[in-house]
Amino acid sequence: MLNGGFSAHALLTHGGKILLPFCIAQAFGLAETSPVNILACEEDFAAHHTESEAKPPSYPEGTYALCVKGEHEGWSEYYAYKHLGSWQGLEVIIQFNFADGRTGDFSSIELLKLDRGVLIPVKIIAGGDRAWGAIKDGALSGSMLTYTQFLNDASASVYLGLSEKASQILYNCAACFGFLGTFTYNLETQEKTLVKLELLSDWKRSYPQSSLQENFDVVFIDQIKSKSTLEGAALEVFKKKLQESVH
Repeated sequence: MLNGGFSAHALLTHGGKILLPFCIAQAFGLAETSPVNILACEEDFAAHHTESEAKPPSYPEGTYALCVKGEHEGWSEYYAYKHLGSWQGLEVIIQFNFADGRTGDFSSIELLKLDRGVLIPVKIIAGGDRAWGAIKDGALSGSMLTYTQFLNDASASVYLGLSEKASQILYNCAACFGFLGTFTYNLETQEKTLVKLELLSDWKRSYPQSSLQENFDVVFIDQIKSKSTLEGAALEVFKKKLQESVH
């Protein structure tokens, strides 16, 4: 099914059919990446998987989502991707993977190449599991990629100019959704820049395990009371406050 309607870019096709998200997941495996013969993948999918009518998670507009029956009764597995566009013969996508009964909910921005019936994984630009870097959405304009990514305190600390010690001590769980960052990534220069940061309040901060985390929470809570979305000068001021308090 197509979740949300078509985006500005057509979905990827092979042999007149929409490219299966399952085949992209096979190319970009969790352990390693490897080229996939698309026809063989389609045949394997048809032989070993049954599509399900279960409703997929909420994906961004333009996402093609495929749901199959999981390993246990009533469980489902979801494979999905959104095609952001093409660049120098490569396709830029966001891939989403989720399975009932498992904790991981993975998403990543990837570069791939379609070459004579073979899906070739080229690069994973960004991504992760839930607050460990999951991708919310993205767009491509020329060589400039813009995307939003979930971060916890530890993963955000790198972009906030904090120390390596902070990245090792601050909250670092997959359910600790502290921030939604907006990044730009230049495909030519591979330069990545944080341009906007949204502080998230759904996850409740309590019982900090260190003085470093306690100081971080004080700055965070004080900031979110006045303004939760930061960019430009406001973002730089927030970074400076954290750098002065968390060390």
